[in-house]
Amino acid sequence: TDVSVVDNKNNFVPTIPRNYFRVLEDNVPQTIRQFSLGQAPMTVTLVIEFSKRFQWYGGGDWYLTLQTANAFLNTMKPDDYVAVVRYDLRSQIVCDFTNDRYKLQTALHSFTFPDFSEANLFDVLTDTADRMSHIQGRKAILILTSGIDTFSKLTFDQTRRKLQDSGVPIYSIGLQQMLN
Repeated sequence: TDVSVVDNKNNFVPTIPRNYFRVLEDNVPQTIRQFSLGQAPMTVTLVIEFSKRFQWYGGGDWYLTLQTANAFLNTMKPDDYVAVVRYDLRSQIVCDFTNDRYKLQTALHSFTFPDFSEANLFDVLTDTADRMSHIQGRKAILILTSGIDTFSKLTFDQTRRKLQDSGVPIYSIGLQQMLN
């Protein structure tokens, strides 16, 4: 029988050593014949800042952002699902969850000109985490951002609390550091 180990929020727990397991049948210990560390599929939202303050289509900054996003997509396994969200003053789902690499590439190449200079980082993170909190299994948010927040409705402390409550891991790549 295959068994997956999940935490209390139903997230896959990887890399637990074999000696941490004990299987009982009718309260009788059973021998574990085979043990392997599997890799469950991931569901990831790739959130990309696309504001006039920081970058524009065809500029060097956008080229680095696009390279970074493509490098990430190239690491995804066939059973992984990715959504692409862009943000400035508002957030927009550019591509809903899919494992179709062509759709994801098309989504990345659909960015044209930023609408606003503002970048509401806290709002996009809390909105995305809230949407993802109901997804079962392994999930995460990867955000490519300058780290600037201009007019979000929420404060940093409110955002931090909401993100902790969501249970969705967030990984950030600071775009301004890449350019320096």
